[in-house]
Amino acid sequence: MLAGRISDAIAEMRHAVDMCRAKPERILITAVPTLAARWLTSALTEYHLLHPAAELMVDSTNMLKPAGTFDLSLRHGRGNWKGLTAHRIFGGEATPMLAPALAASIQTAADLARVPLLPDRRWRAWFAQFEIPIAGLRFTADYRSQELEAAAVIAGAGAALLSPVLFQPLIAEGKLARPFKNVVIDADSYFVAVGENERRSAVLEMRDFLVAHAHRLL
Repeated sequence: MLAGRISDAIAEMRHAVDMCRAKPERILITAVPTLAARWLTSALTEYHLLHPAAELMVDSTNMLKPAGTFDLSLRHGRGNWKGLTAHRIFGGEATPMLAPALAASIQTAADLARVPLLPDRRWRAWFAQFEIPIAGLRFTADYRSQELEAAAVIAGAGAALLSPVLFQPLIAEGKLARPFKNVVIDADSYFVAVGENERRSAVLEMRDFLVAHAHRLL
């Protein structure tokens, strides 16, 4: 009788251990809002088609959370964060974008200089390509994220410097217009980062998937 009870208990424990091993590990992803909205949601939708049992949690924030509080981090900067190994996925290219109705009147850089601009330190470099000084340009509200800037531009606020890769879908949908091929390149880029000592296969596989997905868009 005792042997039977013990045997049943061991079988139950073995079943519980097998269930725990089979349960996919939850992956916590922290991402800057623009990257989360413009690219990550699409990438994770594709990932779930391949891995329907995957358990993912996304935290969209501009805060640079310390290593150890997340599994994967999508950040904007130089990629030299302490305690992290970062892989570059998108560059810092930007080009002026406007609402299509406003863009219809833009033929030259001088035309753009008469339009309200959303504040961005890169305007100086962009207009310098056409030898147009930044003095005298009109600026509107500062939204501090490309996602919010794009929403303001669509509403007719003026022109903003936006990523041609991340906002290409909105151009294709006719919500944004890109009147110039010229870009300005910033030193900051977008990266996917993991802890420098990360060894978990699920996290590393997710990182590799995101890197490959991003590079297909370039």
